[in-house]
Amino acid sequence: MKVTPQQIGTLIRTTRKNLGVTQKDLALTSGTGLRFIIDLEKGKETCEIGKTMTVLHTLGYVVQIGATRGHAKNRPQRVSVDPRPPRRVFKGLHGSNVKAIIKP
Repeated sequence: MKVTPQQIGTLIRTTRKNLGVTQKDLALTSGTGLRFIIDLEKGKETCEIGKTMTVLHTLGYVVQIGATRGHAKNRPQRVSVDPRPPRRVFKGLHGSNVKAIIKP
């Protein structure tokens, strides 16, 4: 299944809103800028992958990448974003609560 930048942006925006977190708080907690979060939620295709992964992790998502069939070199790759239920809540900057997976 191909995941588009727009789908990732929608997922991030929906999750953030469901958690009751502002864009500014998400930016501060994930170590990115407000402009980056705005662009990411809009599905901007040139957003940095490393920062995007950090934001997804902050929101409690695990990204898995693997071959769709076998391990052949020329086979298309499968990318999925796997939501995991948050295990703990940690205090973000300025006292905001953001849920994220924290592995023991």
